[in-house]
Amino acid sequence: MSKFIFYFLFYFDAYFCFILLFASNTKLIYTRGDITIFAYRNQSYLFLILFLFLFFFSLKLTAWGLPLERLPGWAQDHQSESIPALLQSCLKEDLPKNFCTKLNKYPNLSDAQMRKLLSTYFIAEPILPNQHRPSGLFTGYYAPSISGSLTESKNYPIPIYGRPQNLVSLEIHHHVFYKIKKNGHYLTPPSRAEIIHEEPLSNTPIIAWAHSRVDRFFLQIQGSGVIRLTHGKNLFLGYAGQNGQKYYPIGAHLLAIGALNQSDISMQSIKHWLDTHPSQAQSVMDLNPSFVFFRKMPIEGFMGAHGTELTPERSLAVDPKFNSLGTPLWLVTTLPSGKSFDQLMVAQDTGGAIKGRVRGDIFFGMGEQAESLAGHMQAPGLLWNLVPKI
Repeated sequence: MSKFIFYFLFYFDAYFCFILLFASNTKLIYTRGDITIFAYRNQSYLFLILFLFLFFFSLKLTAWGLPLERLPGWAQDHQSESIPALLQSCLKEDLPKNFCTKLNKYPNLSDAQMRKLLSTYFIAEPILPNQHRPSGLFTGYYAPSISGSLTESKNYPIPIYGRPQNLVSLEIHHHVFYKIKKNGHYLTPPSRAEIIHEEPLSNTPIIAWAHSRVDRFFLQIQGSGVIRLTHGKNLFLGYAGQNGQKYYPIGAHLLAIGALNQSDISMQSIKHWLDTHPSQAQSVMDLNPSFVFFRKMPIEGFMGAHGTELTPERSLAVDPKFNSLGTPLWLVTTLPSGKSFDQLMVAQDTGGAIKGRVRGDIFFGMGEQAESLAGHMQAPGLLWNLVPKI
């Protein structure tokens, strides 16, 4: 937006002053009522001064936005904790080269030093929601840990699928579409119900085996996680794609049929209902046609859709249609405890339910606390884009 303002003012400035300079050299006379204005050749230098003034004004305007120091909670955040996430964006060349050079040279900056560095290179621009709503919606996700095995058995009968070999992804206007390529044709991948109840997926590797379909369901919703194998080791899984079907929140269905109340709906309450209603659980899960595929991670960590490692409480899943991956963002929202969450985030991931300009999903990491935060996180919030200064 800053660049757009600059170029608009620059070309308007140049056009306007060209007209004035031309007029001054042709003895422009402007008459309206009792007012007559004469412009002679010896006045052309005045228009040159005006041109220079407007030009530098255009440059100055690009640095106007909201100074980072004026962001809510800016002075209280621990910006140094965002360095790992920002360095990931530097590897992708998403941030200004000079900023990345200094950050790589001094990766152990204090919070105060980090604030100064960011203020040198960035300004803040508010991201406005659709229909001029006052705020957006922010939820959370985490990396679940479930028990599993590398071989199928009575205790572990549920397959965790890798990406089908003939699954292709097509990106059109920031939207990713998944298709099955078969005999030169592109087909719509099967839904969750079709995968489970009809024909098993062909040309698809099985990475591991889980204990229950509920475990697999929530692993797919989170998009990454850890499988605790029977021999004591951990297998880290990352997102590898999905079947292209639209995500449906089954919590909405459980509310509609009166199985859960609005006051206590959460990931935990949904999971409890599925575990305690085994005869109905699968039919309810089938209402969500989206089906996620995984890949083994080469490191003990989690990767987002941007191809960079996620940082707990600093990585944010966004809608890439409106917010570019790799971009630093300032988030103002509230945790389930009521505590303010005003922090520097980096857009590093996406999600099937994350749609809109001011819509985000906070990555909380792994463990019981992360699960609790992710399961109950649902709060309004504000978002600013940190835009490089020209």
